[in-house]
Amino acid sequence: MTAFNTVRFKVKTGRNQEFLDAHESVDRDWPGLRHVNIIQTGDQNYAIIGEWDDMDALAAARPNMIATLAPAEHFRPDGSVATERLTSAGRPTPLTTVAIMGEQGALLPRGERGEIVVRGPLVMDGYHENPKATAEVGAFGWHHTGDIGYLNDEGLLFVVDRAKDMIITGGFNVYSAEVEQALLAHPAVKDSAVVGLPDPKWGERVTAAVELRIGQQVVGEEIIDFVKQRIGSVKAPKEVEIWSELPRSKVGKILKGEVRATMLDTRTT
Repeated sequence: MTAFNTVRFKVKTGRNQEFLDAHESVDRDWPGLRHVNIIQTGDQNYAIIGEWDDMDALAAARPNMIATLAPAEHFRPDGSVATERLTSAGRPTPLTTVAIMGEQGALLPRGERGEIVVRGPLVMDGYHENPKATAEVGAFGWHHTGDIGYLNDEGLLFVVDRAKDMIITGGFNVYSAEVEQALLAHPAVKDSAVVGLPDPKWGERVTAAVELRIGQQVVGEEIIDFVKQRIGSVKAPKEVEIWSELPRSKVGKILKGEVRATMLDTRTT
């Protein structure tokens, strides 16, 4: 057997399960491995990296036109891992100005959540022969990314969710990505998709479809109670459906549009 001291994995946005699958393959195939370099192409929950606590596992810097986290910033001055930074997208790059925008074009102070908007020489001018789309994406003089996020006091950018995936229920903004991370913390859940469905009382209700790990059995009510304990009853799903397999694109991304359409169809037929 070839001896390895370090191995590198690349993990795409939203593919948290790849961390866990990779961890199992490392334990099986390279029992002597002590260092893991995880390259992320999108925001991930650092709790997933915690699965690697039996070895030196760090998320690598993420090359990006908007923000990047330099390797040196993975550590605090005392040499310990700066776990709170590893969930960020990093600091805005020198050629890009990043801001957080609220309704009606108002720029928000640090710590407040809104849409991530950018300016700079690397930002596109617009869509070819589509002035309507160009005007929409460039409203208020900023390029709109369609992502919800915030800048913390250190100037680090955090991506919370896609704006189109945000659920407004009873006047509260619920970010589907946050609910999905809570669902993934359940030991029986392999993957999840959270969507908002029409509700006559609340406007939208938080609804989840989950795919279970092989050999696991659990009912929706148990999962709902689990999530309530982690993020509270407002954000917790009101319904949880157990699916044998969630629909995915060719690159493995869960197709939330299909999940929502299927749920609506089953409720109207």
